[in-house]
Amino acid sequence: MIPYKNINRFSSILAYEFGNEWIRIEFVSGAVREYTFENVGKDHVEAMKKCAIRGKGLGSYVLNHEDHFKACKKNVAYIHDVLWTDDSDSCQPPAGE
Repeated sequence: MIPYKNINRFSSILAYEFGNEWIRIEFVSGAVREYTFENVGKDHVEAMKKCAIRGKGLGSYVLNHEDHFKACKKNVAYIHDVLWTDDSDSCQPPAGE
């Protein structure tokens, strides 16, 4: 996994990795989650990848879309699940949510 830059220094994200159609996120709590085009949608995955590369806003993005992701829970790969926490910055949500 790639260490998250954590530009704001208050992130709940420790590391990430991604492929063409997925992103896997490791939280400082120990939780590891995988989000895919199939389980949460392409727009969310692409937005999370953008935040991850920037090193800013990924934790807030996940928190801001928590209800949507929980609705998809049966399809989200919760590799190690621990309750997530907030980040101090946010990304723009995808259009149409």
